[in-house]
Amino acid sequence: MKINFLEKFNKTPDSLHLEHLKQGFKPIITCIVDKNNQESSLDVFNNIKNSGANIDYLKDSSGYNLSNIDNVNKYSEDYSTCTGIVAVGIDKNTKERISFLTHHNPILFDNKETSSVNEHKKFQDNLDFLLKDFHERTEDGSVDILLFGGSSSSNFSSDSIKYLNNVIKKEFKFKPTIVTDTNSVGDIISVFLDTKNSRFYFLTNEKKQENLIPRTL
Repeated sequence: MKINFLEKFNKTPDSLHLEHLKQGFKPIITCIVDKNNQESSLDVFNNIKNSGANIDYLKDSSGYNLSNIDNVNKYSEDYSTCTGIVAVGIDKNTKERISFLTHHNPILFDNKETSSVNEHKKFQDNLDFLLKDFHERTEDGSVDILLFGGSSSSNFSSDSIKYLNNVIKKEFKFKPTIVTDTNSVGDIISVFLDTKNSRFYFLTNEKKQENLIPRTL
């Protein structure tokens, strides 16, 4: 994954974690945009909203939303302590770039709570199927994955990140790049994915930008 707009990201070794990509395949280009100074990016966001799919995790009571795997743009709003996955790769048959995007409430990962056991298992099964399906449909060495969101102030977020990292690593045999808030108490972010160009935009505030540090586990 490559980070734009924050120079210090490009100096972080983990932000250039590209050994899982074969030569000629493009990583996810990640852009951090200040929501109070987004005029130059408005056309991009509006185009993604108008042409893409809204991955709204509040559409029902499940507490999560896993997008389809396809070549369309995608966006999701109002991540606070919520976590998400974005994956981009090349379809074996069409040779087009395809993607998926997720948005989930980290309470789903607290499977110690009796009330959430069934929800956790259903989410786990659906996510496992999504990851496996994406892996099978994409060319080897073409997939890049970013795990994002959450807050260091939330134990649920921490558990979520660890769980998601492990299931991704198990399926794809590489560690996803993780971009989580290392300091904030969960300021809201929104994300926008341009699938064709493999560009992923974080829309957040200036203060939060300083806390978004790419890393791997």
